[in-house]
Amino acid sequence: KQGRRPALLAKDSKTRDLFDSVLLVRSCHAAACTAEGPGLSGTLTATDNAMFVIQPRDRYGAPLMDPGGFLEFSVEVQDLHSGALSGASVTTHDKLCASVCHYDASRAGKYLVHVRLDNGMTEGLSEGLTRQPVMGSPFSVEVVAAPMDAYATRAEGVGLCKPPAGQVARFVVRGRDRFNNPSPGGSISVYQAPRNMTPMDLTVVDAGDGDYHVSYTAPPESGRVALSV
Repeated sequence: KQGRRPALLAKDSKTRDLFDSVLLVRSCHAAACTAEGPGLSGTLTATDNAMFVIQPRDRYGAPLMDPGGFLEFSVEVQDLHSGALSGASVTTHDKLCASVCHYDASRAGKYLVHVRLDNGMTEGLSEGLTRQPVMGSPFSVEVVAAPMDAYATRAEGVGLCKPPAGQVARFVVRGRDRFNNPSPGGSISVYQAPRNMTPMDLTVVDAGDGDYHVSYTAPPESGRVALSV
């Protein structure tokens, strides 16, 4: 009437955990484990907290529950420009019973994300623990600049100092996101103050790489003029 009760192999929790860990490691098949989430999307907007979930699975693709964190996954992010490798944080999520990875994707560029099972079992005559990639690893990710940030954007050039009266002056506005990546595709506006002086003919050209070239003709009369960008 009470139903079938689960058989406990050992009353001691440490002994039970040891048995469960060995059984789980033997059941997990690296080539069937999946990694999914916004941190592995093809194009990713720059962020300092990219995230995805690693789901352990058996050889048939059935998900395995790992609340104790017995399975050891590691993640390395490779910069395709410099070849440098950087590690990532991998923790066990109690509610998901899977591993969650967080890594820094604040620098624009192209990357490969290597996801591996560190304590996977090999098959065949030489059975043992080896480091094996999960399904689809390495993942190709392109990080693009975040929207332009006014605090990180700077203006520089001789046109911001003492341009000769009546002469053409130029300066550059370097659009940057909050991680200091060049941020193309934004827009800037340049205003003259005070407005009681001769209006200046302001021209803004978007270079397409995050830089905006500004040129103007200084007023014929001398005096102090402010440009608001």
